[in-house]
Amino acid sequence: MKKKNIIIITSCVVFVAMVALLIFFNKKIQDDSEPKFFEDCKVKKLELKDGAKYNDHLYTYTYTTLDIEVDGNKSGFAVELTDKDYAGSVTSPSCKTINGAKIVSTLDMFRNSKATSIDISKMDTSSVMIMSGMFADTAAVEIIGLDRLDTSNVVLMNSMFANSKISNLPLKSFNTKKVVNMSDMFNGAAAVEIDVSSFDTSNVILMERMFANTQANQFLLSNFNISKVVSMNGIFDGSQTENAYVGTKEDERKWLDKIYQ
Repeated sequence: MKKKNIIIITSCVVFVAMVALLIFFNKKIQDDSEPKFFEDCKVKKLELKDGAKYNDHLYTYTYTTLDIEVDGNKSGFAVELTDKDYAGSVTSPSCKTINGAKIVSTLDMFRNSKATSIDISKMDTSSVMIMSGMFADTAAVEIIGLDRLDTSNVVLMNSMFANSKISNLPLKSFNTKKVVNMSDMFNGAAAVEIDVSSFDTSNVILMERMFANTQANQFLLSNFNISKVVSMNGIFDGSQTENAYVGTKEDERKWLDKIYQ
């Protein structure tokens, strides 16, 4: 009888342990599927004034006051990859905030980086207003997490992917409602597929050379609102584009008027 009880108790312990393991691994899978942003990075003796710098070895942060303002905010940190010659994979996210100050600019963050792969899936860009040149001239053929990039407060996207080597640019999740400048955004980009079909361009003023020298051979642009655009000079110059669908014949006339004005 005692032996039977021991077997029953042992079985129960094993069962409970297995359930616990299943719960643990299930939670881990769920955790891994959701982006985790670095919490506030605490830096002693760092005064929040223009020009103040902090380096966490992977990224360099510079406190700055921008010329643009979104929702009453114009000051915070600009972040840039410190070692642009590193040829491995960049997987660690930047700080979410530093001593409470938010990241407001990713200007040239990975420009000229030799990294083969860049993972931004856990990077918090909810307060970023400037993404100009963010991935310009990068050697990376893969950027992980573009579909999670928060662009809801971005005003400037000019040259964002210019001369980049990324093979595919799935940008359907981009919120571009506040963007005013898309000039050179894809100029010289190697991507053969660039999905801009969901772009809100209702506030865009500049689209100069936006798709110039690109490898993509077609674009669906019928959703583009170009009512505020003042210059589209060279928008398709040197590109491989064979088909840029902009909508009706009337829409085509409006585009041609903007391009050749």
